[in-house]
Order: sequence, then structure tokens, then C-alpha cells
Amino acid sequence: SYIIIIIIIIVLSLPLPEPSGPPQNVRALALSPTSIRVIWNPPLLSQRNGLISHYTVRFTSQPHHSKSVNTIDNNTSIVISDLAIFTTYSFTIKAWNVIGAGPESQAVDNTTWEDCEYLD
Repeated sequence: SYIIIIIIIIVLSLPLPEPSGPPQNVRALALSPTSIRVIWNPPLLSQRNGLISHYTVRFTSQPHHSKSVNTIDNNTSIVISDLAIFTTYSFTIKAWNVIGAGPESQAVDNTTWEDCEYLD
């Protein structure tokens, strides 16, 4: 019975790996000529491998020139501001746990609004 207890302790003390699946159902919603809200769902529960600590949102408007921002916690929404007017951006999300980052989500695209003045 000591051997069984030792094996259980060893198995329980092994760290879980980083998330094995990407965030799900990523959406990008244009809010203004210079901002887009990105919303997503966490990875599937079986693919989280522990608690998600935060997310990285990567975005680009041209190949090979991406920027990234991290959420400050495990929120599943962020507003990306200071974007170029009437420009299409591509967004991907990675989930992080205490071990590391999981795979990136599928990319989603959206375009900031045109800048126009309203006439009364």
C-alpha cells in the first residue's frame, strides 16, 4: 500500500503542461475608426491543463508586422485602440497557464470604420 501512495503522490505532483488547445469562438467587432473589441471563449476545459492566467492577443494589418498585448488576467475580451482608420486587422489569441502558452487560435479579421463627419 505504500507503493500505491507514493505513485499517487508522484502523479499528483507532476506539473500539467501548457494549454493544449487554442481559445475558441474568436470574434472581432469594430467599435470606431480606431478601435476593435476582440472577444473569445477559453480553450476547451479538457485542453486548459490548469487555470488560465492570461491571454495574449496578437494583431496585424500587414504581414510580418504584428503587435501583441496581454490581458491583465483571464478576461476573455479586450479593446484594441489606436488603430489606423479604415484598416483591416487580423487577430489571434493564445491562452497561458503557469507553465506557458498554448497554441494560437484561428485568425479572425475585421476593419476599423471609415472616419467621416456627420452632418446635421
